[in-house]
This record gives sequence, structure tokens and C-alpha cells, in this order.
Amino acid sequence: MKKFIILDFNIQTVLVTLFFIALLLDLLAFEKGICIIFYFLLALNHLISSNMKFFSKSYSKNVLFKIYYFVSMAFMLSFTLLLLARNFEFSNEFLGELWSIVLCFGLFGTPFLAIIYYLICDKDCEKLKLENHINA
Repeated sequence: MKKFIILDFNIQTVLVTLFFIALLLDLLAFEKGICIIFYFLLALNHLISSNMKFFSKSYSKNVLFKIYYFVSMAFMLSFTLLLLARNFEFSNEFLGELWSIVLCFGLFGTPFLAIIYYLICDKDCEKLKLENHINA
């Protein structure tokens, strides 16, 4: 799990850096939304790595990680269910309102979740470095 934590932190760092570079390029030159690709890759990486950490028996899950995990998974589940329900004919006004609320949370909440996950990864790496320093 130690190698995975370090790899996950490095991937997070690269993807966050690429996202901000693409966002800056989008704002200054391209105006095509290239940063959305990196945002999707970042979200996909969060989904995969947080599930690997959550289901790992060797990963020590702190309170912040548990809160992050359950909030992000509740968001993903509701987003998926609403996406599926929207494609059926029985969708109604309530589902439309709920869909809007989930998308608003996604627009404003997801960046905070991404920052929190990055901080969790950073804290995990610092903890590993401290353990290696003490054991050395």
C-alpha cells in the first residue's frame, strides 16, 4: 500500500498541475474547454484510488478520508441514478429539480472534494516519509 500511496500522490500532483495549465490555456488562448479532459481524468483517478484505499485492509482510514469517501460516493451514486432516471419516460418535475441540485453540488462541491482528497494524499505521503525517517 505504501507504493500505491506514493504513486497516487504523484498522479494527483501531475493531474492537478495539468488541469490548471489547461485551464489557464483555455482562459487565455483556446477557449475550447480542454481542461475538462483533465478534470474528468482527475475525477476518474479519485474514484479508482479512493475505492482502492477504502477496500484495502492495510490502509489506515482516518475520519477525513471516511467523510470524503461517503460524500463523494453518495454524489456519484445520486448522479448515476439521476442520469439513468432522466433517460426513462417516467422522469418528472421532481427528478428535474433533484437533477439540478445534484449538478449544482457537482459544480461547486466537486472542486472542494478534489482539494480534500489531494490533502488526504499529501497527509498520507507525509506520514509515510515520517515513518521511513523514524525507521531509518
